[in-house]
Amino acid sequence: MSIEKHLSRPAVTIREDASIRDAAHAMRDEAAGCLVVVGEDGRAVGVLTDRDLALRIVGRSCDPAELRVRDAMSTDLVTVEKDEDPERVIHRMKARGVRRVPVVEDGKPIALIALDDILQVLARELHDLGTEARQRYRHAATQVRYEHLREGTERQLEELGHRLAFANWFAKQSFVEELDDLRERLRKAIGRE
Repeated sequence: MSIEKHLSRPAVTIREDASIRDAAHAMRDEAAGCLVVVGEDGRAVGVLTDRDLALRIVGRSCDPAELRVRDAMSTDLVTVEKDEDPERVIHRMKARGVRRVPVVEDGKPIALIALDDILQVLARELHDLGTEARQRYRHAATQVRYEHLREGTERQLEELGHRLAFANWFAKQSFVEELDDLRERLRKAIGRE
């Protein structure tokens, strides 16, 4: 399974030479806490988060009018390809200590995926696997139950056949009663009471 079909959040990009003010406006306008920073060729070169703005700009009392995105962005970039396995993506995110990563195609950002998104994908997969396992177990249990019932019925019919071969009228009447009893048990077993 790949993360591609679970990408719902397009990457919001900004050029590395854009102003910090433009980045803040883009975050506000797009309701995004993370921007993927791209170079002139459109390839991802870093990320800029709302936390970066708070700690690297506001926290240091810098003048936002003088700074560019490249001055505050994180360049230790972790990206993933759209066909990567969710478990592998989680492992990479944990190893690098990040919660959001750009999804790229030929180095160009196409989406942003968060750890929460991947956990939801894995939770859905786990639910689906559990449902399938439960259905297979029920089917197997039903098969075992009916196989056991079939074997018991065959044994009883064989025994009754032997007894009937040597039976008189009273024995035949007893045979009919046993067949009725067997029929009732079969009806109960398959739910036709």
